[in-house]
Amino acid sequence: MGVFPKDYVIHVFYLIRLWVAEGFLKPIIPKSLEEVAKEYLEDLIDRNLIMVRYRSYRDDSGELKTCSIHDLIRDLIVRKAREEKFLHVMNQKVEISPEIIKNQRHLSIYGEIRFDVGDMYDSTVRSLLHLADSLLSVNKCSPLLRCWMHAI
Repeated sequence: MGVFPKDYVIHVFYLIRLWVAEGFLKPIIPKSLEEVAKEYLEDLIDRNLIMVRYRSYRDDSGELKTCSIHDLIRDLIVRKAREEKFLHVMNQKVEISPEIIKNQRHLSIYGEIRFDVGDMYDSTVRSLLHLADSLLSVNKCSPLLRCWMHAI
């Protein structure tokens, strides 16, 4: 959840796809990974760690459409993830150097960036989430790198 900016409205469909792609979920027979993700998300909501932004009550199912995370909880998540070298978040115009992302597994970038994704070919980064007005051009990158680009 720390990959998203503060006050960002997270689309549940997108979040679930991200969790599945990252391998954060374990299958529970006979449920699909999407069903497991929805249960996990509902559990986080019940614990007041995730805030509901919008539910669809069109068919009385109360399906969750969008959510967000409280700023203080997000800050705690990002700080702990950085300590564990699990996630590095960049939210400003910066020049990305290999030293910045050294030993990071996940990289989340908001806004404009200046670097060649091909420079990450030999890095330890395995997923890149780029949230910006314009999409990042990806010409060549490591086959082990998952790139998620989303216009905000």
